[in-house]
Amino acid sequence: MKINTLMSCFVMCLLLFTTPSYEAIAAEKENSHFNEEVIDIHVTMYYHLLAQKFSPYQVKVWDEIKQEQNILKKKIEELHKAGALLHGDKVEHTWIERHQQLQRALTKAVKEYDEEALKEILPKIFEHQRELNEKMKEKIKMAK
Repeated sequence: MKINTLMSCFVMCLLLFTTPSYEAIAAEKENSHFNEEVIDIHVTMYYHLLAQKFSPYQVKVWDEIKQEQNILKKKIEELHKAGALLHGDKVEHTWIERHQQLQRALTKAVKEYDEEALKEILPKIFEHQRELNEKMKEKIKMAK
């Protein structure tokens, strides 16, 4: 499969499955083979491969962000199941808006196969994911 086709398919998946609540994730895990875990595996590898090609100095950064994020997601899922999350389990609207902006920019860069734009957007996406990790840490600290 050509890299352009693979990238296009993956970007479509990203746009379809962004920022669900933890309740939706839990329900999806029980009812579908195509759940957050499967999507996350693909997202992780996709960004890793993009970083290797367009931003090699960011590969380790991305891998560390994702490793931490996986740990934090598991902890939040445990807290959610225990009913210990305060103030809900959704991501703030401002984070979601920025996420959508970054995804639109990524989609445009992939669609146009704009290597310079990809080199520019990847560090921004990775930093945005690092911000998500910090927000998850805050939620964990606020748990009952």
